[in-house]
Parts: sequence; structure tokens; C-alpha cells
Amino acid sequence: MGKHLKSNLCRRSKEEVSVSAVTLGPIQESRVSFSPMRSRFTKAQFEGHLLRTITSANLSFEVTEEPIFRELLDLVYSGPQALEVPSLKKLRYYMHDIVTTYQELQLQDLPGDSKVSIALCCWKGPFGQDFMAITAYYFDKEWSYREVLLGFELICRSETGNDPCDQILGLIQEKGLLHRIFSVTVDYRVDENLMLLLREKLTSSGGISSWQCFVGVPGIVQTI
Repeated sequence: MGKHLKSNLCRRSKEEVSVSAVTLGPIQESRVSFSPMRSRFTKAQFEGHLLRTITSANLSFEVTEEPIFRELLDLVYSGPQALEVPSLKKLRYYMHDIVTTYQELQLQDLPGDSKVSIALCCWKGPFGQDFMAITAYYFDKEWSYREVLLGFELICRSETGNDPCDQILGLIQEKGLLHRIFSVTVDYRVDENLMLLLREKLTSSGGISSWQCFVGVPGIVQTI
């Protein structure tokens, strides 16, 4: 009987060998039986989809640093190599690049001799931070109404030594819109001193003239 089990004619021994050869665990086993069809995505596609998942589900970027989250992705992927999950810092840079590229593409539709209206809206963070949404409104080359979020800036307080007006003007200038402003609208929740100083700096920098529209409108502080 022993000689029979050791011989090539015994089917039982072959079955036992084939079963023991794949008892490696769920992740390793799936990689052994990996199909090339499952690797048909690029690193950029993976990072883009991961970014959309995090933002649409209102998750924190820190979720990418959680070991259990990385283990889940590794288990679902089951590719021939370990899945490279970007860090939260890298993901933030990636999101910034996507937004910047989108803004540049949108502003390409702005005719060369056209101007934009700028709207400043206050937002309050969960820990008391002050944010400013800076939005440009204009008509494109086809006379379609467009709006582009230029920035969602954390406003530095004056006691820190940073001038929030310079921060806002710097962003507008960076987008090439400083000398193309038709009007500026600010909600009343913006600090009055900040609003007056911003108007003064916009006038002195040539962004607007003294006769152009710079108005405040009733509004409420939005909460993030």
C-alpha cells in the first residue's frame, strides 16, 4: 500500500499535493491565480479614482494612512505585486494639480478683452478657522455664463503677521485676473476692516478703479 501511494499511478497523492501547494492564504492564493485582465489600470487612474472616492464619501485624506484601509485595498486588488497606496500628502498634491489644471482649462474660454466679476464668500471651519471662497463669474466665447472657483483659502489672521488682503490679491493675480476685474461682491460677514482694506489695495494695484462696483450683500457664514 505504501509503495502504491508513492508511485505515479496513485491519484490520491497527486490531489493532496495540489491542495497543499495552494494553501497560502487568501491574498497570496489570489496572486498565484492572478489574471492579467485585473491589472489594466494605471497608477494615475488608481489615484484619480481613490481621490473621487474620498471626496464623494466625505472621508479624510488620513484614511490612506490607516493600515486596515491599505489591507482592504490590497485584498481587493490581489495583483501580482503589492498595491502602492499614495500618502495623504501626495494625494493632496494630486488634488491640487487636478484643480489647477481644471481652472486653467476653464479660463481658456475667457475672451481676451473680457472682464470677470469676483465674489468673496465666508466659510467657517469646524475648529473656528476662517475660509474665503473666491469665485470668478464671466461669459465665455460662446456667451455662455460660467463660474470658476479660483480658491478656497484659509484666511490668516492679522495678528499672525500675514495680510489676508495680500493673500486674496495674490491668488487673483496668480490667475491673471487682477487687471480684468469688472466688479467685486463681498458678503456682509466679511470683516469690515478687511473689506475696506481690500478695496483700497485693489484700487491702488489697478485691479479696479474708484468708480467700479465694490458692494456687500447680505449673507450668512457657511459652515464646513
